Amino acid sequence: MGFKEIAALGVFLATGQACAIDAGCPELSDLVSEKFKGQCVGDYLTFRDFKNSSITISAYEVSPFHTWGNPRYRDYDSEVGLKKNEALTQAKSLHWDYGHLANEKITSADIKSRFLSFNRVPMPPTLNRSGGVWNELEKYEIKMAKELGPLKVLAGYSYNNDSKQHYYFKIYISEHQTTASFLIPGNYGEGSIQSHISSMQCIEQTIDESIFNGQSNLVAETYNDFAFTPHVWTAGNNDRLGCEVGGGI
Repeated sequence: MGFKEIAALGVFLATGQACAIDAGCPELSDLVSEKFKGQCVGDYLTFRDFKNSSITISAYEVSPFHTWGNPRYRDYDSEVGLKKNEALTQAKSLHWDYGHLANEKITSADIKSRFLSFNRVPMPPTLNRSGGVWNELEKYEIKMAKELGPLKVLAGYSYNNDSKQHYYFKIYISEHQTTASFLIPGNYGEGSIQSHISSMQCIEQTIDESIFNGQSNLVAETYNDFAFTPHVWTAGNNDRLGCEVGGGI
């Protein structure tokens, strides 16, 4: 057992929680602004504080070696954890799903931690289930990682209390500064992922919050890019796209 494994075991014995030293959480946390840095749980970073903010973020990595499939831990959360979660109480009142930010379908990763309540947000069934844009994005990131190599993912949810609008976003960043950003309002659950291409800049403007770390080289170099991937491509700063939610290309 190496030094890192021994250190992780020590943290687990002392706190009862696993510490993902090798999972890249410190590196992932550099992608978000200081106030949105959360706790490293399992193999991803998460943030939740609905009392002071209506934004939730999970940051995680997708490996080319990860496999995609049907998860086997749907009942992993306790009822106590679900009842304490304000967002999930809201989902129940809307008759919506408990959607997952960090991809629940990566079955070769630390799947159990992804079923904890803090990785769940209210999500319309048309967005979350088979054929929905969020469901398609989960498949897309596996395919993208296999072609590009390790992929950093920022997945988020925002709720505007004044407009009662729900927004969902995902940003993919590869080691080669290849990027793709998507922004989906809650009332646009269907359609192709291409119809929801966005940028980090557009996401911040839409939800009216600075959530990305502008000091990060990866963020700075891709902040204005709409998409540049093998399967979805438009140039950054493309005037015909503008900053519109759910706009076609």
